[in-house]
Amino acid sequence: MKRVVTMIASLAILSLATAGFAADGIKIASIDLRKIALESKVGVQAAESLDKKKDQLENNLKAKEAEFKKFLDATEAKSKTMSEKEKAAKKKEAQKKYEALKKSAENAQVELRAKEEEFTKRIQAGIEKVVKDYAVKNGYTMFIRKGDLIYTDGKNDIKDLTDDILKLYDDSQQEEGTKKQP
Repeated sequence: MKRVVTMIASLAILSLATAGFAADGIKIASIDLRKIALESKVGVQAAESLDKKKDQLENNLKAKEAEFKKFLDATEAKSKTMSEKEKAAKKKEAQKKYEALKKSAENAQVELRAKEEEFTKRIQAGIEKVVKDYAVKNGYTMFIRKGDLIYTDGKNDIKDLTDDILKLYDDSQQEEGTKKQP
């Protein structure tokens, strides 16, 4: 009998707690990660750095392409006086130079993607830290990526905090930068 009363009391307490939780709702916020990444000071600096790296790699590839074209033009000009054996050797050399050029282009793309991933991870980690701190300080239960919500019953207000988080992220990165300076 005592067990039944204890179980009923537990169920009553649980239902009251659940009803109180449902009545209060939960605090949910959304943020636009892309906007923060693109508009934050760190994001703008990362984009500028990536653009410089891209330009540097493109210029390097253009120089190699020009060198390859120069080799082809020189080979073409001399081809009338070459033997078949020399032509075959030049064709083989041209193929090797072309493969090296192609490999350089692939390496440039890989290098650029790696740099982009590095910046993305660093920015995302910083944003996540700011979001966690903000959520704890302001009583938010959940942050979702803006645009990912498909349905809500409307019982819980979802506040867009993108601009607040963007400002806090910029401030945190500025503080972190001043801490690193001697």
